[in-house]
Amino acid sequence: MQLCWQCSSAARWLSLMLLWQWAVLGHLGWFLVLAAAPDQHATSTDAARVDGHLDWLLFDRGPFHRSPEYTDFKERFQQGFTTRYKIYREFSHWKVNNLAAERRDYFKAPLPLTPEFIRNLRLLGRRPSLQQINENLIRKYGTHFLVSAILGGLQGILPEFLQNRFVEAALSYVACNSEGELLCRNNDCWCQCSGKFPECNCPSTDINVMEDNLRKSKKAWASFNADFEESDEYKVFLKRLPTDRFLNTSVIFQFWMADTNLQRRYGQLETSSRLLLEKAKKIVRKLFTLSKRCPKQPKISLPRERPLSFWLNRAQSLLYCNEHSTPGIFSEEVHGCTCPFDQTACQGTVPCMVADAAACSSCAPDNLTRCGSCNQGYLLLHGACKPKVADSLDHYINFDSEKLDAELKYLLQHLDSRVEVHAIYISNDIRLGSWFDPAWRKRMLLTLKSNKNKSNLIHMLMGISFQICSTRNSTLEPVPAIYVNPFGGSHSESWFMPVNQQDFPDWERTKLDDGLQCYNWTLMMGTKWRSFFETVHIYLRSRIRSDDPSSNETLFYEPLDPRNGADDMGYMKINSIKVFGYSMHFDPEGIRDLIMQLDYPYTHGSQDSAFLLLLEMRERVNRLSPHSPQRLDLFSCLLRHRLKLSTSEVVRIRDSLQAFSSKLPNTSDQELIQLCS
Repeated sequence: MQLCWQCSSAARWLSLMLLWQWAVLGHLGWFLVLAAAPDQHATSTDAARVDGHLDWLLFDRGPFHRSPEYTDFKERFQQGFTTRYKIYREFSHWKVNNLAAERRDYFKAPLPLTPEFIRNLRLLGRRPSLQQINENLIRKYGTHFLVSAILGGLQGILPEFLQNRFVEAALSYVACNSEGELLCRNNDCWCQCSGKFPECNCPSTDINVMEDNLRKSKKAWASFNADFEESDEYKVFLKRLPTDRFLNTSVIFQFWMADTNLQRRYGQLETSSRLLLEKAKKIVRKLFTLSKRCPKQPKISLPRERPLSFWLNRAQSLLYCNEHSTPGIFSEEVHGCTCPFDQTACQGTVPCMVADAAACSSCAPDNLTRCGSCNQGYLLLHGACKPKVADSLDHYINFDSEKLDAELKYLLQHLDSRVEVHAIYISNDIRLGSWFDPAWRKRMLLTLKSNKNKSNLIHMLMGISFQICSTRNSTLEPVPAIYVNPFGGSHSESWFMPVNQQDFPDWERTKLDDGLQCYNWTLMMGTKWRSFFETVHIYLRSRIRSDDPSSNETLFYEPLDPRNGADDMGYMKINSIKVFGYSMHFDPEGIRDLIMQLDYPYTHGSQDSAFLLLLEMRERVNRLSPHSPQRLDLFSCLLRHRLKLSTSEVVRIRDSLQAFSSKLPNTSDQELIQLCS
């Protein structure tokens, strides 16, 4: 009975081994799989005898049976679980030859091998190389042998000293296709390529197939999105959107949530896109694995996920940027369209914004881009809504820094970069960091070009600093003269900085510890002497250094003969020039709207508010002019150069403000010096 149980158990394992399709279960497990099948016409006695000789299938034989996956499978099978394995195409590399001269019924019986096989075996010697085994055994006889329908690894009939070496050669033959030697380290296997096949680790065919599959995934993804955009649900949704007012993405989202058919169709798009993206990610992971040791990595491009915000913005683009066949991209920040490169004008009519406060309550029927009516507390003026009560001056122009005066003073004393205003250095006479002849006057300027780069900012000057060096034999010292242009224009529209005059600060010189005659020249104006600036003109002259500190006489050095340069007077160089201050908010469009209200007397309340705001603005701007017996009219310069008004318009506005100011009680207009023509 015990014998029958053993026979039935062996038959059970044998039938399972025949039904299994061997697969890659580990790094080495699938290479040398040994399987056996008895002849179907054999008698039960023969089958039992054969099964008795097939105990090697159930014991620890070969790399497959030593793999943890196979051990786990045996335990699961004994507990009643079943698992199917797929066979990989690498098995097609295996060769099976009948090396026996005659048939024997038992697997472990001695096999009468062919003389040629024995001769090749002897030629290998005691320590053959993998190449010798490939050439003399594997290429001629394969990796396995077949006797009486019993498949076994060829190492089973080799001498013991050759078995391990043969297994290594067979694995390299099967896994590396005889193009290298198989190596395994730390649960990772690869081929050490031979010189003839440097890319044996790079399965280019498989990589090309996966790259093609990835391209197909991207095409399918684009097709899914195009089908959604062309679907009836999305087109009906676009037709239902109102066109009599501007729709931001929040409003479009409310219409989106109210359309159940569109949400159902969008859910289908999300599902198909998610599945496609997961498939593409799997392909990418396989690509990374296959191309890990390729000399050239594949180009991988995954389709980008399109969230709901994309389709909301797409609806905006189709509404407002679809003047031609190819729509542009709408941007709420700039309230305009970005058109394709081959189309210069794709933007259509963008209606006005209907909302609370200063927004429109409705758009004009004849021109949707302008307001037709305003909310309570606002007046309709030139297609826009303006407040009936005057706005704060801060809406148009600021005069103070965000930092406290004490903090500004501290930062200025330390020449901190946080209070530095970055300006553009321009000079035809002096290049920063280069030595120059100090004879004759040199001109430099630092400008901001605000109308081009920073049209919404004006700038306050609080200090100037420059670093100047001279050669050791120099007997000259620099004498800088500063002119400040407040808002742009020509040099004649600048005011001279009265250094060390009428309590105005003087230059502070600090010697640098660098072994050269280098000094930091710093002029600190602070909050008391601050003023507007757009361009700072610096004229540098030189004078002969005097040893008498009480002498006030200045002797400028300007030789009559240009050939008498600095050979005996030395050279100078300027390493850096910096201006310190801060930038402030400036709204030129808002100030233009205020000026336009001066010409419409039928809006009496709005006109008076505009006059009062402009008068306050003029007073605060001119209050920051340089200290002198008579103030400069900086407000006219602001109108002329920052608002780009003509001279006649500036004169008209000045006269209108003068006339309105004369009607106000307790006002006295001081005579101002006109700085800008």
